[in-house]
Amino acid sequence: MSTPGTPAWIEAPTGDPAQTRDFYTGLFGWTYTDAYEGYTVAMSDGEPVAGFYPPSDEPTPPGWLFYLHTADLARTSERLAELGAKTVMGPLEIPGTGHVQLVHDPAGAVVGFWQATSDTALATGRPGALAWQEVNTRDAAATDAFYGAIFGYQERQLGDGEAFDYKVWSLGDEEVAGRLRMGEEFPPDLPPHWMLYFAVTPEVGTDKAAERVTELGGAVGVEPFDSAYGRIAVVRDPYGSTFSLVDMSRTTPDA
Repeated sequence: MSTPGTPAWIEAPTGDPAQTRDFYTGLFGWTYTDAYEGYTVAMSDGEPVAGFYPPSDEPTPPGWLFYLHTADLARTSERLAELGAKTVMGPLEIPGTGHVQLVHDPAGAVVGFWQATSDTALATGRPGALAWQEVNTRDAAATDAFYGAIFGYQERQLGDGEAFDYKVWSLGDEEVAGRLRMGEEFPPDLPPHWMLYFAVTPEVGTDKAAERVTELGGAVGVEPFDSAYGRIAVVRDPYGSTFSLVDMSRTTPDA
């Protein structure tokens, strides 16, 4: 049974399935299986790591979407409304798989909630898979209050809370996600969003992986830089979905 408040699933839209598959295969070595109605599940070493869906008439937000586990979506949906979230999609049932709802949180970031009814689990924490996730927001207090009210996260402040305001949310001993307050370094027209980090192997490293992104038709938005959690680069796939690469072996405590 998955713990409520932990990562449940990630997915992104693609207008060119063949190009998207080629891109992520070239970058991470992913393979694919068709699930239903044009939905593709990406696999790494035989385990699911992401999903891709074709554009539709529904107003689905662009870019990577991040979903959190819930044990009871009906109850969570009521709580979301009480806390000021605005529904984007759902709640609805995906037969044989689970129940899903997508919302704008009170600070404007899009996030999903997922109640699984199958044993399929997202592989995380290894090369070619999701390694970390953080919500980037311009209203730190509202964001902390919203997610804390739903899942009861414990908070650990990083930085001084002023010039650099980052919190790590945890459930017991498990670090679940981060919250970054967006500062002046972020473009003013960039909306609040969840940033997903994919791990790369130390043998490849972030710099070579970022170069590979451009070779495969993507783009580098933020050149590789050192941090206390690894060497990071922010990139985009050919269809415009932004994500980060991280080599967690390259930590720099003073970065």
